Amino acid sequence: MKPKDQTSQGSIPSRESALAVLASLRRQYGDKGSNLCGENEAKTRLLIIDKILESLGWSKEEFNPEHPVKHVGFTDYLITADGIPRFIVEAKRIGQTFIRPQTGLKKTIYQLSYIRTSFGPSVGEVINQAEGYAKETGVPYSVITNGAEWIVMQAIPNRNKTINDLQCFYFGNLLSNVSHFDLFWDLLSEPCVVNNSLEEHFSELNSLPSDFCGIPNSKLPEIKWSRSNDTEKYIREFYDHFFGEIVDPGRRMMLKQCFVTNPKLDQYQGELKRTLQDTSPIYIPEATDISPDYDSPHFLPTESGDRKGRVVLIAGSVGCGKSTFINKVLIEAHQKSRNRFNYLIIDLINEFDGTPESINEYLWQQINKKWKNLRPEAYEHETLRKIFGRELQNLRRGSYAKVFEQDPQLLALKEAELLEQLSDSPNEFLEKSWRYYASQNKKGVVVFLDNIDRTSDRYQRIAYTFAHKLASQTGSTVIITMREGTYFRGREFGFLDVRSDDIVYHLQTPDLVQVLSKRIEYVENLEAPKEPTKKDHRLARWRNQPNWPEFYKFSLNYTQVIKLTFLTASTANQSLNLLSAVSWHNVRYFLDILRDLHLTLGS
Repeated sequence: MKPKDQTSQGSIPSRESALAVLASLRRQYGDKGSNLCGENEAKTRLLIIDKILESLGWSKEEFNPEHPVKHVGFTDYLITADGIPRFIVEAKRIGQTFIRPQTGLKKTIYQLSYIRTSFGPSVGEVINQAEGYAKETGVPYSVITNGAEWIVMQAIPNRNKTINDLQCFYFGNLLSNVSHFDLFWDLLSEPCVVNNSLEEHFSELNSLPSDFCGIPNSKLPEIKWSRSNDTEKYIREFYDHFFGEIVDPGRRMMLKQCFVTNPKLDQYQGELKRTLQDTSPIYIPEATDISPDYDSPHFLPTESGDRKGRVVLIAGSVGCGKSTFINKVLIEAHQKSRNRFNYLIIDLINEFDGTPESINEYLWQQINKKWKNLRPEAYEHETLRKIFGRELQNLRRGSYAKVFEQDPQLLALKEAELLEQLSDSPNEFLEKSWRYYASQNKKGVVVFLDNIDRTSDRYQRIAYTFAHKLASQTGSTVIITMREGTYFRGREFGFLDVRSDDIVYHLQTPDLVQVLSKRIEYVENLEAPKEPTKKDHRLARWRNQPNWPEFYKFSLNYTQVIKLTFLTASTANQSLNLLSAVSWHNVRYFLDILRDLHLTLGS
C-alpha cells in the first residue's frame, strides 16, 4: 500500500515539504517538463498543478475545478478558503502557452504589457481570459501556469489604469533549480493567502499615488506639549453629553439644533479641499448626491394610502451621519403631516448570528415588536377581526357553516383560534395589518433598518434581500444604509442586485466647522436658550444633580478651548484640516479623535 504524502495526511503544510514535492516532480518530469509537452490541459493539471497546489496547503475541496462563469465559460480552478473565493488558476499545456524569450527573465516583477510582448500572443490571450473571469466573478487575482512556469497577476485594474499598466509576479520555471520559491510560498500558500498575502503584496505593487499629500511639520508650527493639573475633570462626561451621537430619542432637541444642513467644505483650501470633497464615487453611477439639508425626500410616501413597496439605499462613508440624517428626516416629515405615514426604526447594531432563515425570522419579530409598541390597538380583538375579515368570512362559509348556525359558541372559539394563528405569524400579520391601515387610515408604512452598515457583509447581504421581501410583501418603504465599500463589493460580487424601482442616494459628509460650531452654540445656550421652544427637556433632570453647576462651568470652558483651537486661532484651520484628513469623512471618528486628544492633552 502506497504511503500518503504529507499534505494528504492533513499535516500543516511547510516550505520544506513543498520544496520536497517540487524536487520529486523535477526528477519525474525533467526541469523543463519536456515529458509533458504533448499532454492536454487536464493531464497537466492532474500531474503537476494539482500536486503543487496541494503542497501549498490547498485541499482538493478548495480547488473547485471547471467553475462556470456567466458570459465567459469555465475557469480551470477557483481556489476558495473559508468559503471565500481567493484566486483563479488558468492551467495550460506545457510548451503550448509559455514560449520564454531568448534573453530570459531574471526579475520577479514585470508590467503585464511587458509579459505580453515577451511571451507573445498566446500569453496575451490568457491574460485577457483571466481579466474576463475576474470582471464576471469579482475575484481580483489570477494565476497563469503551465505547471512549470507561474505568473500571479491582479486582473481587475485600479481606477484610471488598464490591465496592461498593472505589475505582476513571474516565478520562472519551478521545475528547474532556479526559482524564487520563498516569494511564491509567501504569495500562494494557503496560510499566507488566508492572512491576505495577495491583497498586501498587490496593494503595494499597484498602489495609486495619493490625490493629496501634505507633511504636518511643513504646515503646522512646532507642537509643544503642555497640560494643567485640573483640566481632566468632567472631560469624558462633557463629550458624552454634548459631542456624541444625537439619534437617541432622548436627544430630539439636540438633534434639531445640532444637525448640520450644509455639507460644503468651506474650511479647506486648494488641493485638500478638492480631495476631501465628499461626492458620489464613480462606482455608484446611479446614485443621487444629497446633502444633509435635502428637503422633502422622494423616498417617503407622497400620497394617501401609498401601497407601492420600494427599497431605498442610502450609501455614504463610515460615520458620515447616515443614521442621523434618516432619523431627522423621518421625525420632521412625520411631525409636518401626522396622517401621512407610520414609521418604524429598527436598530440592528447588535448583529444576530444564525442561518439566513433564522435571521429573517429575527428581523420579522423585531419589526412586529416595534409595530405592537406603535399600534397596540392593531392586536386587539375587534381590529384583528377587521384585518382578517376575509379569512373569518371563509371560515363561516366553509365546511362548518351548518354547525356554526347551530352552535354560535363554537364559531366564536374557531374564530379566536384562527385569529390567534394568523396574528402569531409576524410576516402574515404585518402584511395584512399594514395593507388594512393603508386602505382604512390612508397611512403608508416606512421601515428604517438602522445601523445595518455597521454589521458584517454577510449580514448586510441577508438584510438587503429581506428588505426587498418586506417591501414587496407589505407595500412598505424600506430604508437601509450602506457603506460605500459594501455597496461596491455588493455590486461587483453580485448580491447587491439593484432593482429598477430601488432609489439610491449618496449622502455627503457635513462640514466639520459647522459640526463643531453648532455643538458649541448648543452648550453655550443650554441654560438660556434664545427661543423657549428650543429648551432641552433633559435640563430639569440635570439641574437636580448636585454637581451640575460645576459640570456646566467646566463644559463652557471646554467649548471655549475647542473654539479657540479649531475655529478662531491663527492655526485653527490647519489643525482642523489635519484631523479632518485623518478621520476622512467619518464624523463619528472625528469626534472620537477630538475627545481622545482632549483627554490626552487636557485644555
